Amino acid sequence: MRQTVAQDLLSRYRSMVLEAANEAATRLKIIDHILKDVLNWIDDDISPEEHVSEDGNSTFSDYILRTASTAIVIEAKKVGAAFTVSKAQRRVKLSNSFLQSELGAAIMQARDYARKLSIDFAVATNGSVWAIFAAQRHDQVKFNDSSALVFWSLEDALQENYQEFFDLLSRDSVISGSLERGLLGRAENQIENRKLNSYFTANPRISQSKALSNEV
Repeated sequence: MRQTVAQDLLSRYRSMVLEAANEAATRLKIIDHILKDVLNWIDDDISPEEHVSEDGNSTFSDYILRTASTAIVIEAKKVGAAFTVSKAQRRVKLSNSFLQSELGAAIMQARDYARKLSIDFAVATNGSVWAIFAAQRHDQVKFNDSSALVFWSLEDALQENYQEFFDLLSRDSVISGSLERGLLGRAENQIENRKLNSYFTANPRISQSKALSNEV
């Protein structure tokens, strides 16, 4: 079953590259199917075209994946977008030089959307290359000192290293802390901090009281 889905997506992707498909087609025919049929995200988790607004500017994120415990921004580019950084190791440092690439530009766009929405994790993809990274951190590590985990092709993600891709980005894996483990190195503390941050954001009076008690 999985191999059939993978083969269908690979064949579809190659045809779309030849047709120079646009971003909407890439999302509908490739990314939607990877999220649902490969990674087991459900419709209730997926929020497409969510409004992002800050400082008078208004735009839309391509996808936000949400569960009770976490959220991920996904920035989608069209099939064939020139994510032509030379294939490297899985973990890639988000240095200034790396971010000068077209893939780097997509990563920065996803990062900015995630930060505006107070979401910690993000993905940039053109349907084939998948770059997964922490959009904001709470451990004093600077963004340029962080790393992304990059799957460099659909063959990489769906065939050669499918289990690694699935274990990082599938719905159940994300809920169990895969992004914290893979990107930050420690799931338990990060998950607990995320829950506390969400709680105090939803309860500003409690947050203020906590801050005052700390001052005393």
